[in-house]
Order: sequence, then structure tokens, then C-alpha cells
Amino acid sequence: MKRITIFLAIILFPIVAKSQDLQLQDCVRESLKNNPLSANKALTMQIAEVKGKILKSAWLPGIDINAQSTWQSDVVTLEFDLPFAVDFPKIPKDQYKVTTDISQLIYDGGSIHHQQVLEKLTSDLSVKELEKGELDLKSTVEDLYFAILVAEKRIEVLNLMTENLQSTVKQIESGVKNGLLSESDLPVVIAEQIKTDQQMISLKGLKQRAVQTLSILMGREISLDTRFLTPVTTRGLMLNGERPEYGMFELQGEMLTTRKSLLNAQLRPKVFAFGQAGYGKPGLNFM
Repeated sequence: MKRITIFLAIILFPIVAKSQDLQLQDCVRESLKNNPLSANKALTMQIAEVKGKILKSAWLPGIDINAQSTWQSDVVTLEFDLPFAVDFPKIPKDQYKVTTDISQLIYDGGSIHHQQVLEKLTSDLSVKELEKGELDLKSTVEDLYFAILVAEKRIEVLNLMTENLQSTVKQIESGVKNGLLSESDLPVVIAEQIKTDQQMISLKGLKQRAVQTLSILMGREISLDTRFLTPVTTRGLMLNGERPEYGMFELQGEMLTTRKSLLNAQLRPKVFAFGQAGYGKPGLNFM
């Protein structure tokens, strides 16, 4: 049993060691996946598509069906004193009618078209804003990642300095013991050693905070023992190779132009065709 445990440990060790390596691309990808606003891009496009269909439906004919039923306590009667008998029709006390109204938009002055264009521009602007948020998140992840790398490199330098200072302290103590050096040289080195230790504590705290923040953005726990690999290149990290702010500025200009055109279109007359068909008691000619 002990041999099997050792054998499995030997086999799984490379996998465990590899799982502790982390690359910048992995941090960016997992942060974007964990970002709650990532799903809003597809949702924004779906909403824009639905609104476009609603605006387009204004060209479809409108059909309204109306029904009314009443009972009158008293109605108009025709009574005349004539020398001959005349059977005048009587208006029924129970009355009802059912009508169907049909209307069709023929000309709207271009309002619907400009509304569709404006809705498309609004959707594109929302997508650009989400892309800007994604790019800002990428920039934050990159800053944290490189802050961790810089802290690790500085910690390595401080470790070398600590080793050199410890060696220097031993040499001074040996020199003082042998009468070759003065004890006044020792406090200077010890003070430098304390300063180095303080810098080490500060850098380790900085790395720990950066790792914790990166863990929150990625949505998973990252160990302080994780090895952060130095990226070979940062090319391709920019979204579509350009800043979304440029596209946002252009879209805002197009939206202003479209709104102006929409206001002018709303001042133009509109042409409708309509018709009505129905049945009722009494009819149009109750006589």
C-alpha cells in the first residue's frame, strides 16, 4: 500500500506542479468569464432585435374589433293621427352592434426608418460601452499581474541583499573578535538589514493584496505559492486592436444626426387608409 501511494505521488506531482503555474492570458480569460456584465452584450443585441421588429410592425395593418350591447328602458316611437292606418317601425329596446376597423399606414414621413436607425445606433453604443468595460477589466488584470511579477522580482533582490548583509554581519563580528574591525561598523549594517526586512514585509503584503484582488476578479482562490509566468508578449490583449472609445465617439455623432432627421420626419404629414365593416341591430337605416 505504501508503494502504491508513493507511485501515485510521483505520477501526480507534475500535474500538481503544473496546476500552480498561471499565465496572464488565463487570468484575463477567467476574469472576463467571471464578469457579470459579459452576458449583457448578447442580451443587449437581443433586445435591439426585438425593438427593431416592434418598430417594423408599425407598417402592418391594424385591426380593431369592437362590440357593444345595450338595453334601453324607453325608445323613440312614431305616433301620428292619420286618416289611414300606417304601421310605423318600432325601434327595439335591445340593441347591439359589432364593428371591425382596419387601418393601414401608407406614408409616415420617414419616422419609422429613422427610429430603426436610432435604435440600432443605441444598441451599438451599448455594446461599445460593454467592450470598454471589458477592456478596463483587462487593463486592471494586467496591472495586478505585472505588479505581482515586479513584487516577486524585488523580493528576490531583497533576499540576495539579506544574504549579503548576513554574510557581512558575520564578517564584521569575526573582524571585531580578531581585533581587525571596530564595533561601530556593525550597527550600520544591522540598520540596513532592518530596512531590508521592512521592505520585504511591505512587498509581501503588496503581493498578497494583488493576489487577493486577482482572485476576486477571476472568481477562484489563488495560492500565494502560485508561480506567475512572465508573458512572452502582450500582443492581442487589446479588444479588436483598437480602443472602443473611438467607436463610441463616432456612434454618438451619428446618433445626433439621426435624432435631427427624426425630428424633421415627425413634422411631416402622415397618410393612413382605413375602413370599417359591421353589423348591428338596429342598422344604419332603422326605418
